[in-house]
Formats: sequence, C-alpha cells, structure tokens
Amino acid sequence: MQRAVTFGAAFALAFGGLAAQAAAQQPDPAANPPSAGAPAKDTADEAGKLKAGMVVKDQAGATIGRITDVSATGAGVDVNVEGKTVTLSASDLSVNASGTEAVTTKTKAELQARPASKPH
Repeated sequence: MQRAVTFGAAFALAFGGLAAQAAAQQPDPAANPPSAGAPAKDTADEAGKLKAGMVVKDQAGATIGRITDVSATGAGVDVNVEGKTVTLSASDLSVNASGTEAVTTKTKAELQARPASKPH
C-alpha cells in the first residue's frame, strides 16, 4: 500500500511539474499585440462599409453582381446576380481598399445555385 501511495505522489509531482513548465512556456498574447500593419478583419466594421449599389467581384476580380440592399444590422446583404437576388452573410464580403467595390469569397456559380431571396 505504501508503494502505491509513494508511486502516486511521485507521479503527481512529475506531471504536475511538467504542466507548470508547459504553462510557463505559453506565449502571453498581451505581450505580442497584432502589428499595426496587419489588422484582423473586423466583420462588423466591414459590414458597415457595404452599401447598396456597390459592384460585387469574386476573388479573381470578375464582376458577379451588385449589392441591392444591406440589412439594418449589416448581417445580411442582398446581391443581384444576373436578375436573381440572393442573400449573403456580411462575413462573405469585404470592401476593397478604395471602398468602392465588395469582394466575395463565393463564386458566381455558387451564388447562382442559391435560392432567390424573399422580398423584404
């Protein structure tokens, strides 16, 4: 019985020490804030930049359609694709550097395959 207790205590000390050492080696996120040159994409900020009338392009630069409506919360964006209106999540869009066009992660074929949006 004493061997089991001794082994258990040794085991706990060994692995407890390893856990403390691993925790001490974890980088502190506050010590390394993101650089000013590479800000993280803020979806709410991007959604606020989306405007009705903006041209929507795919990541290759081909025109897909035009934004017809942005929800009041900015979460949903209606895009007209060859006469068919589909709704995208604002997270599927970003605004180009000049702020004049939206770029989507979706392809034209993906948007055309979606069901048409219901009128608001």
